[in-house]
Amino acid sequence: GARGVRASSLNNVSVRECFVKDFTRGIEFFKVNNGVLVNNTVLSNTDGMFLSQSSGVSASDNVLKNNDNYGITLSASQANVSYNKALNNSVAGIQTENTNFTTIAFNLVDGNKYEGILVYNYSSFNNVSYNTINNNTNYGITFSKYASNNYVYGNIVSNHNYLGCSGCFGFRFNSNSAGNHLVNNIVQSNRINYFLDQANSTSTNDTSFTPASTHVWLNKTSQLNFIDLTYAGNLLAFLPGGQSSLTLNYSTRVNVTNSTSSIAGVSVTVRDSNNSQAANTTTEANGLTQFFNLTAFNFINDVSYNFTPHNFTASKTGFAANSTNFSVNAPFQTFSLVLAQADNTSP
Repeated sequence: GARGVRASSLNNVSVRECFVKDFTRGIEFFKVNNGVLVNNTVLSNTDGMFLSQSSGVSASDNVLKNNDNYGITLSASQANVSYNKALNNSVAGIQTENTNFTTIAFNLVDGNKYEGILVYNYSSFNNVSYNTINNNTNYGITFSKYASNNYVYGNIVSNHNYLGCSGCFGFRFNSNSAGNHLVNNIVQSNRINYFLDQANSTSTNDTSFTPASTHVWLNKTSQLNFIDLTYAGNLLAFLPGGQSSLTLNYSTRVNVTNSTSSIAGVSVTVRDSNNSQAANTTTEANGLTQFFNLTAFNFINDVSYNFTPHNFTASKTGFAANSTNFSVNAPFQTFSLVLAQADNTSP
């Protein structure tokens, strides 16, 4: 089919401030090294931008709108895709396939007909950060078909909740995608915020809000590990079939004092509600321990296992030991234990 702009087997190609409309592919790079795509408007093509077997490409400040398939596709390519607007494309705003070590950042991805960003087909070690991903018909971000070990940081993923939609998900992981790490994302007002199907991921410091209070759906042998999740409502996990599990961990530390000043070198042992040791350390010069990563509960095949309140025992020679139960139920909690001087007076 016709291409609006095509560069093949070239180095140092720059395409700037073009208006490209009504082609099979609006702009295509094939085997281009060190290309630049800046300030282009790519409208109503079958595919907007298509990068194949290219490297060192920077695509920024482009508008990719109303294309029949994808706003921009990266196939076996390495690029920096940033500050673009991918709007109202009929399949997805941004797609990668078999693409590694690519950055997708600071993009507005809104109103695409199927999903916002698709990381697909062995795409790994990519950085997907600080994107605003709203109002796409089905999914905000999908990681599919062995898309693994991607770093997903600081995105806003919201409003995938259309009336009558049975599969409107903020994050979707499926088809053996594994080891993807979510950090500091805001995931809100989606029908389901996290959906995993034959996949595993870790989320750290995410914030999850949803009007339906359905934050998580796990299916077919999936695992999701939350660390320091902030969420509203009940964390409802649907685990229909398979050996799926959901774990919720929180960072907690102890401040040990004698009621007036900090005490260094105190041994602190933590045991969960099943009396299994969860952590052991000593306080630093400021009387604080490091943050412990403690499991509050997990779901395994629809069965909930609670591990809190935890027992914290502090001891040091010359002081009477103190043992206190504390519920680990929020991110980055610090609580105090007071040690009294041991009474060594002879009777």
